[in-house]
Amino acid sequence: MQHSMWIGSYSDNDSSQPSYNPGLTQVALDSNSGKLSFAKKTHDRSAISCVQPSYLCNANAHLAVVTEHCTPQIPYLNIVDPKSKEVLSTTEITGDAPCHIDYSEIHQCIAVAHYMGGNITLLDSEDLSQSRTITRSGTGPILHRQESAHLHQVQFLNHSKQLLAVDLGCDEVLLFDLTPQPGNMSEATLSSVIRLPAGRGPRHVVLNEAEDQLYVLCELSESVCHYRKNDQQEWGLHNELALIENEPTQEAAAAIKLSADGSTLYTSARAQNKIVSFRVSDSGELSPLQIIDCGGEFPRDFSISPCGQWMVIGNQHSHTLSVLNIDQNSGLLSNTPHTLRLGSPVCVLF
Repeated sequence: MQHSMWIGSYSDNDSSQPSYNPGLTQVALDSNSGKLSFAKKTHDRSAISCVQPSYLCNANAHLAVVTEHCTPQIPYLNIVDPKSKEVLSTTEITGDAPCHIDYSEIHQCIAVAHYMGGNITLLDSEDLSQSRTITRSGTGPILHRQESAHLHQVQFLNHSKQLLAVDLGCDEVLLFDLTPQPGNMSEATLSSVIRLPAGRGPRHVVLNEAEDQLYVLCELSESVCHYRKNDQQEWGLHNELALIENEPTQEAAAAIKLSADGSTLYTSARAQNKIVSFRVSDSGELSPLQIIDCGGEFPRDFSISPCGQWMVIGNQHSHTLSVLNIDQNSGLLSNTPHTLRLGSPVCVLF
């Protein structure tokens, strides 16, 4: 059996360099061996030409893809048909350097986080001409990275009508209540702010199945902050663990994912080229589990295969995808010989 995935690769590089790639690439993973291969009918290592696709998500039967442009270039939301390999629509969006995207079928809404714009764009997925912009402001203590708001992730929650957003620049995780509006897209009202210790620089988060345990990967401090929700529906910091103990931070933690059964938390440390994992107890407690080489350089993103047996890592600087095997009993990772040459991979989506 093969699992299909889409890889977003930075595409504005000189075509004479090994990092060159036109955009979106379809890759197949053999679920038995972990071997990677380019999907059939994929030419020149790219199925779809798309400029600077920083992040993508599934949206019904399509892919929603954002281009990481800054003024004077215009950032876009692209809707792509993965079967025909065609870009169905391209919509201008407000805000510089969109870096994350999520889709909600319940709300019929697409949310985009803008890193340099410091804002969130909400679009009606049925009518992309309808949109709302939420702009944030503020600073953090690390002036060369936190001089303004930097939205780095958006995520629709499953058990509440809320949108979560992560602000690296202001050390905040934001929760917005989504209220349906007859004939219009939902209103988004800020309902609570989870403030992290100063200078942490939160990048991405994951929640457990019940959405009462929140794990925040902090890019600047290279740590995970664990928050719990109490009976009053308030979030409190439970503890914080360094990704790699007794090592100076290099401000480059990147991706965080939870295993399907919620028993193992995985993170990537880009500067150290490591995947760092934590065991998750039944009560949500974290304890260090493993640090392992990622099989490449600068692991910006990774994803766990639907079968749960493989982790595919996008190594941006070595221009490779690498594969780690996952022991489904212990959650431990082991290296495999399987790699695939691909320019500047920055997003891995099964």
